[in-house]
Amino acid sequence: MFVCLFNIIIDALVLSSFLSVLSIMLSDNIINKIGFLEKYPRILNLLKLRNNINKKVSKIYLLMHFFIIIFGILGNIWMFFI
Repeated sequence: MFVCLFNIIIDALVLSSFLSVLSIMLSDNIINKIGFLEKYPRILNLLKLRNNINKKVSKIYLLMHFFIIIFGILGNIWMFFI
């Protein structure tokens, strides 16, 4: 039962980190494709600043995603041998 609960928690964490990175990538594409923002340079500057911050945060999310997967694999191996 503990193994099932462990895997459900790990899967939820992996899905959460994946969706976070995906939403950051999609928001960057959407902002680049919107053409009417050229008329509003202040909003465009704020969105570009937000994208720069999101790119740095996405690296943290990718590292977290990698460590969660490694932790899940090692945890399952450990529980298999106990």
